[in-house]
Amino acid sequence: MVDRHLTGIIILFLVVAPAHAQVVQPDFWGTDGEVTSIARVGNIIYLAGSFSNVGPTTGGGVPIDRVSGALRPHFPRVNGIVHAVISDGSGGWFVGGDFTAVDGQSHHNVAHLRADGTVDPWDPGVGDVEYVIRSGTVNPIHAVSALALDGDVLYIGGRFEAVGGQPHYAIAAVNASTGAVSTWNPQADGAVTALVAERGTLFVGGSFSTVAGRSRPHLAAFTLADGSLTAWNPAADGTVLTIALARNLAWVGGEFDHVGGQPRNSIAAVTLDTGAVASWDAALLPLRQYIAHGAYIWPYVSSIVIRGKTLFAGGGFDVAGGSPRHTLAELDLGTARATPFDARIGAGLTKALALHGETLYVGGYLYDFGGRGRPNLAAVDARTGVATPWNPRADGITLALATDGNTVFAGGEFTSMGEWRPRTGLAALDATTGRALQWSPTLDVPYYVTLATDGERAYASGQFTSVDGQPRGHFAAFDGATGALLDWNPWASGVTVFDARLTRMAVIGHTLYVAASIDEINGASRHGLFALDGRTGSLLPWAPNPRGRYESGQVRAMSAFGSTLFVAGEFDTIGGAPRQWVAQVDGTTGAATSWNPNQAVLGSLRFFDAHSILSVGQSTFVGGWFYPLPEHTGLLAFDSSGRMLSWAPTLVSEYQQLVVGIQPVARALALWGNTLFVGGKFDTVATVPRPNLAAIDAATGAVLPWDPDMRGGFSDPFDAVDALTVTDDVLYVGGRFTRLGGYPSGGFAALALDPSAPRSVSRRESDPPQLAGGASFTLSPNPARGSVRIAFSLPAPAAVSLGVFDIAGRRVATVLDRHFERAGNLSFDTTRLRAGVYYSPWSWTDSTGPRALALRDPLRLRSKRSSGDARRRGGSGATSSAASLAERPVAKPAA
Repeated sequence: MVDRHLTGIIILFLVVAPAHAQVVQPDFWGTDGEVTSIARVGNIIYLAGSFSNVGPTTGGGVPIDRVSGALRPHFPRVNGIVHAVISDGSGGWFVGGDFTAVDGQSHHNVAHLRADGTVDPWDPGVGDVEYVIRSGTVNPIHAVSALALDGDVLYIGGRFEAVGGQPHYAIAAVNASTGAVSTWNPQADGAVTALVAERGTLFVGGSFSTVAGRSRPHLAAFTLADGSLTAWNPAADGTVLTIALARNLAWVGGEFDHVGGQPRNSIAAVTLDTGAVASWDAALLPLRQYIAHGAYIWPYVSSIVIRGKTLFAGGGFDVAGGSPRHTLAELDLGTARATPFDARIGAGLTKALALHGETLYVGGYLYDFGGRGRPNLAAVDARTGVATPWNPRADGITLALATDGNTVFAGGEFTSMGEWRPRTGLAALDATTGRALQWSPTLDVPYYVTLATDGERAYASGQFTSVDGQPRGHFAAFDGATGALLDWNPWASGVTVFDARLTRMAVIGHTLYVAASIDEINGASRHGLFALDGRTGSLLPWAPNPRGRYESGQVRAMSAFGSTLFVAGEFDTIGGAPRQWVAQVDGTTGAATSWNPNQAVLGSLRFFDAHSILSVGQSTFVGGWFYPLPEHTGLLAFDSSGRMLSWAPTLVSEYQQLVVGIQPVARALALWGNTLFVGGKFDTVATVPRPNLAAIDAATGAVLPWDPDMRGGFSDPFDAVDALTVTDDVLYVGGRFTRLGGYPSGGFAALALDPSAPRSVSRRESDPPQLAGGASFTLSPNPARGSVRIAFSLPAPAAVSLGVFDIAGRRVATVLDRHFERAGNLSFDTTRLRAGVYYSPWSWTDSTGPRALALRDPLRLRSKRSSGDARRRGGSGATSSAASLAERPVAKPAA
């Protein structure tokens, strides 16, 4: 049987018009760092930045074949960290951590991934506490850090303060089938990091001191039958991270010095009935040591699994059970002595363990297992510790492991697993598939690389002096179609000063314009700005010579428009004329044009940090940080006469009062029609929440409803968008971020813009809607009110999935997700949808890969909701726009 999956698109027009919609293209690969420059040439997307690898954006939770190490196909992608995972007993998984969505569907910090690769729609809504996870924290506590399953009850532990909109502190229970929140609410006063539901009891560990109103330092137990707190109270003096049961004992690990008043260095055994501390003592070393400023370093145990008469303990230690054992040890349950098992882990920290038969799966911040490279995840022989060939290759820390049948599920702080490939500072992706190409030039200094293109070549500038072993003085050119290094070396004689971090490039025709921190190149004087022949590499006479109050006269932002260049930076003279901060320069003569932005306003600024500039003739936009201009923080706009527009979507960063040096800044600009995309470091635009990426009406400055949803990430205040470019109705986004539009991202993402707009040649309304390969479907009535009839036929048996998404790309309904033999006929009730525009992608994949799509009819739906509701969502002006949009023929390019 041929397994195919149909793809089409249904556009649902209700009573108001959309802002331009976006759909994340999740199959595009990302990086393990930051993308600071993007250039597309033909069907190749060139990336530059601070990264070492590129790979598929798998997200923070991945199911892996237990034998081969291959990733399971078609798994849902979590857009953040997975810190806890447990099997549902039916081939699926419950996952918890720090995330906001799974495969574009809203799921706050906990989700159920079903065995068929779909996501259970329930979302209990676990609310996180305002808490920044500092990079490098040894044992971070996430919103959900522990899970336990007892029948149809899922217990959740972590660092949260609400579930289902109701106060629940650190611990809660939900129905595993529906997500309904239980009334059971013991309320811990600190985080819960370990849960075990066995023997009629829920054992709880964490950083709390009291739970259910009673003193229970770091360890507690509840009766599963009625949820009552038991008398069990071993009393650890530090955080408990893991609990495992064997015999009549609970083996607990964490960060503590004592349990029950007895010295125990981060691992102990306590009785299940009374909580008394057993004599068993693995005597981990080193002992706790004071560092400075109230900080300590000591061994910790983050994971324990039982194997017959022994246990495996993973964490951070150098000696266990009297023997040298770095980060992983097997200990005898009777004597606490180490067994001969030794994985010979060269460096790093173990965070998670899972045992299946005689194979021990080990995750953490790791690499070397007995001389065998195993990035952050490995399998070792449980009898000897020797690493097996199993090697899934996670590009970040593995925090959680579980096994079920032939699958190992790994969760952690990673965005890619499996196919990632080494690419240092430069990479190229196929614009159709999103996968990395073989192109991998070697730069001697692969940092601060900037890209530009003339449509045929890709130009790179950076701190490098050689490319692939060939001399290249800070500049190189590559054939845009093949990536081949060209014989183009404009700086053969060197340069007196060069700071690649301040370099900007722009292209007009076959001339490459460069803004750089220089005074001389190839023996010729050039201050701050110069031009190179894009074909020969020769230095051109063009020399605007920016000068200013700062000796450098630095140009920090530049873009081309027609035959001129718009520049912004630290200068007050350029092109032979006085110009404060911003200017337009003739691309042929280097002379400043008559365009002279409002000097009264600009001259009053004490600080002008420009990062981006973009002109469309009638308007010029400048992004950066400007002081003091509170109403124009981050963005300025000028008309063709140089008058500053009142247009002022103020940017605000919530971190600017907390972290020195973090100011709201617009680092990248891109225009699509009348929509100005703004990327940078900010949290709100004109008081509207838009973390780091927003769409603004270029004429009015109004923030558009388009919301790419970059909320969250790895809780890093330095996350930002650094690069934007639009090509063929696709917005490419580069920067430092790990999630976008409900999907995981690795510093790079591609968003298909406005799938409701015409994308190819129009067709007659009478033409039958066809999908590639002979499939067809119809939607009726059209226009419709309330219920829509969907009918389709298939050329072969197939699995059909049809979901409904809002304009931000979030799934709001699942119409169907099951197998069909040849045809389907069903109805879909739209009355519960709020006024707006909705669409639904179908896909059809066989052995040849994704198939092309033909044109589809838009479907016009009339909401049964009141006109008042419509006004609240966009007003009467938007209604007429929806009507006009509904008349457009709709098409979508090949998947």
